Amino acid sequence: MTNPPQPAKKRFGAGAIVGIVLGAILAVLVLLAILGALVGEPTDTTTPKPAPATTTAASPPPVTTAPPAPPHTTNPAPQPTASSPGPAPTPTRTTAAPSKAPAGPPPKPTGAAREELLDALRAIHPALVADPDDAINNARNQCSGIDGPRAVWSAQQRFGTADHEVSETEAERINAALRQTLCP
Repeated sequence: MTNPPQPAKKRFGAGAIVGIVLGAILAVLVLLAILGALVGEPTDTTTPKPAPATTTAASPPPVTTAPPAPPHTTNPAPQPTASSPGPAPTPTRTTAAPSKAPAGPPPKPTGAAREELLDALRAIHPALVADPDDAINNARNQCSGIDGPRAVWSAQQRFGTADHEVSETEAERINAALRQTLCP
């Protein structure tokens, strides 16, 4: 008794496997892009970035010292005497002055300062202040990244709504108005 012939197993070629893998990678990238667009730019105002250490232009170059002599030598290191000035002072590094901007968003403006801010935004486009409380919160949050490389994009994301898409020109005007009214 013979067994009936089995159907041939379908095998994927190398090209098909590469195509499947590349398709999966593309799908993951598309999902990440969609997620990034939905979430927006993170605003981390909890941890200020440390200022980089710098040296002043008047500082002399760092002084390097010779390595200590091996213990088997008998010549002691020269000691300063009353006639010699002693070892040269070691230059010190100075750090940049700390930023004057406070950490986190500025406090909510009240009274005349609030009205001045809302008027400045309204002059750019009335839709920016459709909800005054949202406009104030957006403005306070925009201060945290107003001098960053993505300030225009951030303003477009923060102030744009379903009813009004903020243009690059409007975003630049928003940032200028915030610098004059709210952001230190």
